[in-house]
Amino acid sequence: GERTGEVISAPASSSFAFVSVFGHNGELAWRDVEEAQPTHALLSRGAVGGVEEEGFGVDPEDLHSVAALPFRAKHLWFLEQLEEIQSPWREGHIRVDVRRQHMLRDSADQLLAIEPAHLRRWMRIVFVDEPGVDAGGLEREWFTLLFQELLSPEEGLFVPLGENGGAPYFINANSGDCNAAHLELFRFAGRLLGKALMEHQTVPAAFALPLMKHFLYTPISFSDLEFVDAELYRNLRWLRENENVEELSLTFTVGGGVGGAAVRELVEGGGQRAG
Repeated sequence: GERTGEVISAPASSSFAFVSVFGHNGELAWRDVEEAQPTHALLSRGAVGGVEEEGFGVDPEDLHSVAALPFRAKHLWFLEQLEEIQSPWREGHIRVDVRRQHMLRDSADQLLAIEPAHLRRWMRIVFVDEPGVDAGGLEREWFTLLFQELLSPEEGLFVPLGENGGAPYFINANSGDCNAAHLELFRFAGRLLGKALMEHQTVPAAFALPLMKHFLYTPISFSDLEFVDAELYRNLRWLRENENVEELSLTFTVGGGVGGAAVRELVEGGGQRAG
């Protein structure tokens, strides 16, 4: 929006930070961090699984203390928080039946159909027409295979940012051009990440820092661009810190789409506006 021009042309001493929020119509929007909902308001575990529970949350002050702990102590603290919201096995469990040749579609259909409150139940995986009881190994394999598919170039959902074409991964801005079901699969990826945490599974994927900040509702700032596109960050920083940049005849547009053919305006009328 209009902030794009402000960020680039603002003095080097100033900065902006934004968080992504969902509006009442379900659309994603950006809000200045000063205008958005306070972070501590999101720490109530009453929202987990869509169930409100009195006295069921994390005190923001506790997080400051936890942040100072060694990693192992942090991990144990996190497991304790999961235990509080995990439904006991006796209350039922989730069973997911999948065919290997249709792993992603079968898994997405079933996981997205589960009532939010039931996502706190333990899960068991069944591979159709294969013998075996899930004592943890099948579930671990299921998570591994699904993340491999979600991150694959064929699905077009994520792009690798690593030097050798690997991790970390970030959302593909052109995912809609690559996969008609991209929004549904992103929603599935979110549930899959949540279930991996609830099931104490290690996620076989590494995501870029700005995306991790999205997960944690941590403000995104201009400097985070360096972790997604270092060259673009350097170029924009140069524009931000130097004068007479209008002589470069730049416009507020960005190339995109499959093959880089489409040009998109960053602000209304951006194609006619020089930097």
